[in-house]
Amino acid sequence: MVVGAIAAVVALSAVDLVVVAARFGAAAQTSGAPATAALRVAVLSARRAPELITDLNSRTELQAQVDQLLSPEYVGAEGSAASCLLVRERGRTIVVHNSGLDVLPASTMKVLTATAVLATSKPTDTFTTTVRAAAPVSAGVVQGDLWLVGGGDPILATKGYLATFRRQPQIATSLEELVDNVVAAGVTHVVGAVVADERLYDVQRGVPTWKDSYQSSGEVGQLSAMAVNDGFFQVDGKGIWRISTQPALSAGDLFATLLRERGVLVDGLTRVATAADPVATVAAPLDVARVQSPPMVQVLNEMLSESDNTTAELMVKHLAKVAGGEGSTAAGVVAMRAALTKAGLPIEKLVFFDGSGLDRGDRVTCALLATAVELAPPELINGLPVGGESGTLAGRMRADNVRGRIKAKTGTLNGVSALAGVAEANGTQLQFALVLNKLGPTTPGRTVGDELAALLVAYPNGPNAKELAP
Repeated sequence: MVVGAIAAVVALSAVDLVVVAARFGAAAQTSGAPATAALRVAVLSARRAPELITDLNSRTELQAQVDQLLSPEYVGAEGSAASCLLVRERGRTIVVHNSGLDVLPASTMKVLTATAVLATSKPTDTFTTTVRAAAPVSAGVVQGDLWLVGGGDPILATKGYLATFRRQPQIATSLEELVDNVVAAGVTHVVGAVVADERLYDVQRGVPTWKDSYQSSGEVGQLSAMAVNDGFFQVDGKGIWRISTQPALSAGDLFATLLRERGVLVDGLTRVATAADPVATVAAPLDVARVQSPPMVQVLNEMLSESDNTTAELMVKHLAKVAGGEGSTAAGVVAMRAALTKAGLPIEKLVFFDGSGLDRGDRVTCALLATAVELAPPELINGLPVGGESGTLAGRMRADNVRGRIKAKTGTLNGVSALAGVAEANGTQLQFALVLNKLGPTTPGRTVGDELAALLVAYPNGPNAKELAP
C-alpha cells in the first residue's frame, strides 16, 4: 500500500515538474537568466513528495487500525453497524466510520449543553443566591420571614457534602459562606420562618421520559432553582445521604439549621415559595446577604469533568430563562437548539430531551460532536476530563505515552460507551468523537475508547519526511 502511494506521488511530481519547465523555461531563457532559476517547488513536486507520502501513509494506517477496532469481530455485528467515529485535524477528516449516523450519545450530550451555554452567556457570568427580608434588620431582628431566594446555582453545597466526593477539590458555591454573610449583616433573630424561594424555575423535578431509576439511585437530583447539595440531604446527621423529593424545602431546612448553629434564633418552620404562589404573598424586596457562584466557565468545567447530570439539567432550565422563557426543561430544549443553530453546528439529525444525555431518546451524530469540539473555545476544552489525570478519565489512559494527552467527555449508558474531545498527537492536535451503540454485555466499550486514544496520540506513526526524502 505504501509502495503504491509512493509511486503515485512520484508520478504526479514528475508530471508537475514537466509542466512547470514548459511554462517557465522559455521565459527564463529570454530574460537572460538560467532556465533553472524560474523553477518553483510545486505542490506535488518531488521535493515535497516525502511530506505527502508520510501524511497519506499515516492516515491510511490509522483508518485500517480504526476499521479493525470497530469491526464486527471486535465490537459485534450490531455494535459495528450502530457506532460512529470521526477524527479531524485542522478542518480536514482524518478517519471516519458512520460519521453521519444518528446515535445515542450518553453523557457526551453535555458537550452540546456546554456549547449552548457559552453561546448565550459570558464565561464570567455567575449564579447568585440571595437572602431577603420584607423589612430592614433592626437591632439584629428580622420581623417576619427570611427568604432564601434561589438563582438556579447548580453547585451550591456544604462542606460535609463536598467531602463525600472521591476526587478533590470540588468546584462549588459555599452555603456556609452565605450563612456567614447573614450573620455578618447583624441578624440574630428571625421572628418568622425561612422561606425557600424556587420561583425562578418550574417544579418539574426531572424529565418525563427518563427511567425512574435515574433519580431513585441518585444519578441525578430532583431539580429546583433553590437546591443545595444536588438535592441530597443527610439523614439525622449520621453520614447517610438521601435524595430529597422536596429539594427547596430541604435546602431551607439546612439553611435554618446552619443559622441556628451560629446562634441565630429562627422561630418558624421552613416553607417553600413556588411559581404558583401569588406575587403578593412572596414579596421580600430587601437584600440581607448573597453569595455568588464561581464563573460560568468553572461551573461548566465541573459539569464536564465530573459528568454532573444535575448541573446539566439545571443548565437547560437556565438556557430557557436566558432566552426569556419559563424556567422549564421543555423551553430550555428549544432555547438550546436555537443556540446550537446560531453557533453553526450541523444539527439536522439532532434529537434530544435533556441536557445530560440520560434520556435514551437523545440522538446525535459523530459529525456534530466532533464539529462542536473543533469550534469549542479553549475554556471549554480545558474543562474536559484529562486522560489518566482528572475527572471521569482519572482512572483511564494511564500509560506513560497517553497520560495527559487526551481531553475528552465520557459517556456511558447500558450498551453505550462514548468519548468526544481532543488528542495531543505527534506535533498536531486531533478532534474526535467516538460513540459506540448496541454493545453486548461482554463488549469492552471503555477498552475500545482507550485503545483509540493510544492510536490517536501516536499519529502520525509512519516514516518521517527525512527518512523518505531522496
